[in-house]
Amino acid sequence: MEETIVKLEARIAELERRLNMNSSNSSKPPSTDKPSQKKCSLRKPSGKKPGGQNGHKGTTLKLPCAPSKTIPCNPEECKACEFAGRCQGKCLDGRYKIDPEIMGFVHKYCQMKYLCPKSNTYLRGAFSPKILQQQNAMALTFRH
Repeated sequence: MEETIVKLEARIAELERRLNMNSSNSSKPPSTDKPSQKKCSLRKPSGKKPGGQNGHKGTTLKLPCAPSKTIPCNPEECKACEFAGRCQGKCLDGRYKIDPEIMGFVHKYCQMKYLCPKSNTYLRGAFSPKILQQQNAMALTFRH
């Protein structure tokens, strides 16, 4: 009977050890942690409110350029008003939407063909070796 008690106590200890495992004391992933287990921060509270403190000069994201278009957001009541567009108003607040514009430069090199009035033959221009080399390197050709 004592031998059974010793075996059962060892089994209970092993099961309790497994039950107390989490991602911080074993190789288990954090997703297997119990939701009730909260991580405690070791930082001491400073007593200050969150956010920018008084006297701190803030910085904001600068616009790359002046807006190219200003779109007024008018009140709903103004849509059906007979005086719409003639009232004085001012901008209270603004929001910016930046649409990036990606510009690539595409150069078209045309191989020209001319009828020479002097020799009465057709003369044909040639692409420079540099252009042909780039075309072969890219392996992309657009013809029309």
